Amino acid sequence: MYSNANDVEAVAIYNKSSNEGTITNEKGEFFLEVAENDVVEISALQFEKQTVTITKDVIASKVLKIYLVEQVNQLNAVILKHGLSGNLAVDIENAVIPPNIEIDLGNMNAMEMYDEKGHNDFKVKKDLNSVMNNHELYNAVDFVKIANMLFKPKKRSYIDDTPKFVKPKLLLDVYSRKFISDTFSIPMEHVDEFIAFVENNGLSQELLNDEQEFKRIDFLVRQSELFLKQQHVKK
Repeated sequence: MYSNANDVEAVAIYNKSSNEGTITNEKGEFFLEVAENDVVEISALQFEKQTVTITKDVIASKVLKIYLVEQVNQLNAVILKHGLSGNLAVDIENAVIPPNIEIDLGNMNAMEMYDEKGHNDFKVKKDLNSVMNNHELYNAVDFVKIANMLFKPKKRSYIDDTPKFVKPKLLLDVYSRKFISDTFSIPMEHVDEFIAFVENNGLSQELLNDEQEFKRIDFLVRQSELFLKQQHVKK
């Protein structure tokens, strides 16, 4: 068992096909009898539950490497009133769970209002012109000039839709060289070779996404075994 965040001791390993189980030791190691196509379930309070189907390769190697993903437990909010009784059962009974409030803002685009739509330019200009005689000054005020200043066309904001260059994600952006060496038994001096090896063997940008961590670890475990065999590298 591997994990970056939590202790891997006492993780429950259960063979759902044979109804037999065990737990891991302080190193995350365990022993469990399995057969091909058996379904093994891994569970612990601090980790997400995982299910693995035993393959021929696992039977042949007698090794099953599993990377555990930390689970965050989110508790519902409760409201405790003042003046608690001290009786836990009574206080729990009187606790109030606030309701979920959903706010529907509708179409936010409908709420947009541009300055030029706040009034009718044509109507205001027409009213100003009606108080003037042939666009001359009225009470020493040049309403035409004022109207033109007030109702100049607004500059539209420019939206830059030029495609932006996105730097491809690399394996070293996700894991350090030391983590790769320790986790996949790759000698430190061969880590860069291993990275190039997995990139040439199908390590996609999708696998480097955070939500693909379990699949990524499984892929790297299988690739590390191939790499060590092909390169004849001593662990």
